[in-house]
Amino acid sequence: MKKHCEIIEDLLPLYVDQVTNTETKMFVTDHLTECERCRQIKAELLKNKSYAVNMMQPSPTEPSPYELAFVKHIQKSRRWSGASFILLIFLFSLICWFLV
Repeated sequence: MKKHCEIIEDLLPLYVDQVTNTETKMFVTDHLTECERCRQIKAELLKNKSYAVNMMQPSPTEPSPYELAFVKHIQKSRRWSGASFILLIFLFSLICWFLV
């Protein structure tokens, strides 16, 4: 039975992630019905898997006041640069029109 346990221990991460084929899944399931130690290992893997999934999800955070101020500054700069560009083109057009 120890030999089967070693094989199952290697297969359990794949079994928990549900990426084994049908035959392997049945083999692991049959073994888990008989072996308490392997069931405990499976339970530990499931616990760790749920922890890892929770750790991968980003936690929602509020932007800091510095971030908000920076975004407002960038938006304001963009507005001014756009308006300046349009004014510059208008003035250039007027100068060209008067010179012709």
